[in-house]
Amino acid sequence: MATTITVTSATDSGTTAAGVTGGAGTLSDALAQANATTSPVVINITTDVSLTGPLSPILNPNVTIEGNGHATTSTANRIF
Repeated sequence: MATTITVTSATDSGTTAAGVTGGAGTLSDALAQANATTSPVVINITTDVSLTGPLSPILNPNVTIEGNGHATTSTANRIF
């Protein structure tokens, strides 16, 4: 059974080179949590997300992202 992580924050500073994420409820934090395991994870996005920094790559091969029709935009060079 997959663990569900819910993204509730509309703004996200991304993930720094030191691994610091945008905080609880952000997409960057959800990816960090998903990458901390190899178990199945569903990231459930419940709002449009605006990124101002890059995200970590998805390292867990068992991640599903459910966008639910929400947009993810970025002023950074790379979203995923």
